[in-house]
Amino acid sequence: MEAARGQDRGYIRQGRGLPSVADQVAALKHAGVVERCVYTDRMPAVGQQVARRKPSDLTKREAVLADLRRGARLVVATLRVIGLSEQDIGAVVWQVLAAGCSIYAADRDLTIDAETGREIVKAEVAAAAKALMRLRPEDARRALAKLVDEGAVKVGRRPAVDALPPEMREAARQDWLNNRALSREQVAEKYGMSAGALKNAFGNRLMPRRRRERSTK
Repeated sequence: MEAARGQDRGYIRQGRGLPSVADQVAALKHAGVVERCVYTDRMPAVGQQVARRKPSDLTKREAVLADLRRGARLVVATLRVIGLSEQDIGAVVWQVLAAGCSIYAADRDLTIDAETGREIVKAEVAAAAKALMRLRPEDARRALAKLVDEGAVKVGRRPAVDALPPEMREAARQDWLNNRALSREQVAEKYGMSAGALKNAFGNRLMPRRRRERSTK
């Protein structure tokens, strides 16, 4: 763990809607990033140059991404620092994950890594983009909470279906995969969860994930 932390890189961006550079420096230092591993894009917060700002202007961001090594963290004060729009933020997040690294946002004690569900990543990116535009990020997080409550999103490694007793879980699996008399929605209603949760647990409707195992019996 200490070796991985030694590879961590910090990124700071100056701009509208972002914490001050001093606050970002303090957040990165508190997260354990050493000063020589911090990259800073200093950009005007006001004026005509803001309208012309584009991702290619973030030269230090490109440098820190190139400097990341597998297993390291990209540490930021807040997720909205890493991009100029929802598309831009998302592109950076997926680039970091594809490199075998993770992102840590200090303001929310949030880590996004390979184990983070895709829908959760999308919701966090959307929330960061809304916050960047001085809108309320709660809308995106409320939508995420609704998905979690419905079982449509797996949190960590525990899908909602795992909360069922073993015998009921097996019955749900059989109904989902083999019971043609019930629709997707009817199976979901029967077990009190969403169709998405059942799909996450058992695979596509009437297409078992363990097809190969069944064929060898």
